[in-house]
Amino acid sequence: MRKLISTLLFFVIVSVPLFAQNTATEENVDSDESPVYQLYPTQNMWTFLKLDTQTGRIWQVQWSLDDASDMFQTSLSIENLAIGKEKKNGRFKLVPTTNMYNFLLLDQIDGEVWQVQWSHESKNRLVIKIE
Repeated sequence: MRKLISTLLFFVIVSVPLFAQNTATEENVDSDESPVYQLYPTQNMWTFLKLDTQTGRIWQVQWSLDDASDMFQTSLSIENLAIGKEKKNGRFKLVPTTNMYNFLLLDQIDGEVWQVQWSHESKNRLVIKIE
């Protein structure tokens, strides 16, 4: 009996911090406060996309462990897609596709969508509105 009580007590002690941690994470996800800038990982471990969630502007960001010359940040789209619209954090969101170089950019307020393609070669980078 003593062993059973000890085991139950152990599970209660271990479970309470895990439950509290999970609850805090859920509160952050449901929060109305979204960041102005959001980093989205690509399937290339060195490359991220940086999104201005208010305007839809996007940059390709590359980091490196070896050489600072391998690090860069370049614009994919500097066009403000929210001109004449409500400027709100979290308005725009990037959604990955099954193609590692392509994402969909979604205006979460009015539903407009753009195809976003990143590349190491500037001629292959693009942002095109899907009509």
